[in-house]
Amino acid sequence: MERRRRQAASPGQSASGAMPARRRSCLPALLGLVALVALGAVHVLLAASIQDQRQYSSATLRTSFAAAGGGVPVREQPASEPPSPPAQPVGALPGGGVDLDVRYAPRQRAGERLQSLRAMLVGADTSARGSSHSARGPAGRIPKLIHQTWKDTNPPRKLFSPRWRASLKAQNKGWKYRLWTDSENRELVATRYPWFLKTYDAYPSPIQRADAARYMIAHAHGGLYADLDTECFSPFSPLLTEGTSLLLTYKAGGNFSRGACNSIFASSRAHPFWRVVFDVLLNRSATPLRSHKDVLYSTGPAVLREAIRRTLRLAAADTIRSENLDELHASLGIRVLHANVLHPVTADRRTEDDAAGRPASAVCTHHFVSSWVKHDKALHQNVDRLRRAGDATAAVDGKGQPVMTENEW
Repeated sequence: MERRRRQAASPGQSASGAMPARRRSCLPALLGLVALVALGAVHVLLAASIQDQRQYSSATLRTSFAAAGGGVPVREQPASEPPSPPAQPVGALPGGGVDLDVRYAPRQRAGERLQSLRAMLVGADTSARGSSHSARGPAGRIPKLIHQTWKDTNPPRKLFSPRWRASLKAQNKGWKYRLWTDSENRELVATRYPWFLKTYDAYPSPIQRADAARYMIAHAHGGLYADLDTECFSPFSPLLTEGTSLLLTYKAGGNFSRGACNSIFASSRAHPFWRVVFDVLLNRSATPLRSHKDVLYSTGPAVLREAIRRTLRLAAADTIRSENLDELHASLGIRVLHANVLHPVTADRRTEDDAAGRPASAVCTHHFVSSWVKHDKALHQNVDRLRRAGDATAAVDGKGQPVMTENEW
């Protein structure tokens, strides 16, 4: 009976169910091997986690502004990892807007303003081809390029005298020239500034798109932008003084009462000022289009004036003073010229064809074709009547002219 029980017992097990002593002696070694394998797996998982963290930290350190970034950061991602949404920068609003009061909070002390200006240079993106922040001035040299724009390659002679374009080339020998078309402008926005494309396409008037595009051309390529109705009398090169990396002019006189002129300006590539301009464009992109004054406010001279104020971190009630402009030039190479140099006429003082009355310092003049305005005859006559009656600001304070929503030329 005992023998049958022993035979019925499973191999390797005694009749009483106990493991033989020889096999019990192998159990500690087996458990040790399992522990080593588990420890190795933990080590592999930990190393992978550390590597992932290093990759994330490296990508975070490589955070950069998108071309013209408007403050929108882009984190590089491994090829196998789907892109994550960018972190929201300071002052970002839902839908892509910008709270300028948050992003460019006013600073009361000059030292704080200078610190913020220098910080702009440190954070300036250098994605624009050939940008250099040491060649001349705090933010690089202004290249000898002339940019103009029109809907196609044939600006109508009845609007823009060929003599005007010829004067730009004749007075600035050795400068390269490019006429940008509407399709090329949109391609530039789509490829270099895709975050702005929705806003760009949503503008109700082509002049607003042309305004925005000229700022992006200046940021991407640098050089001098001039409207097609600009006539040149002498070279631009003497204006590109040492330490100047962005050249603006008052729209009238020697102050910002009518904004900074956007019909002519010059810039180095990737100048940080344009990032502020892009933010102002986003902030004002929903402005209803009722007259030409809304164009001036949403994409024109008022945008450049506001960008100057925001760059300086001044409050809305503050006046931009000469000492503020000194800060701009010292920190960012921004120089603002008296209107007599680049814009010696205004819409209510049309003397561009009066050579005898032209300021001796005038390098060029503006012929005020305003091809984007519908030019209501009755409104013009009313403004003329008010001027004759002594109202010097009739063109500024009167009812605005209607704006074309299609380029009809």
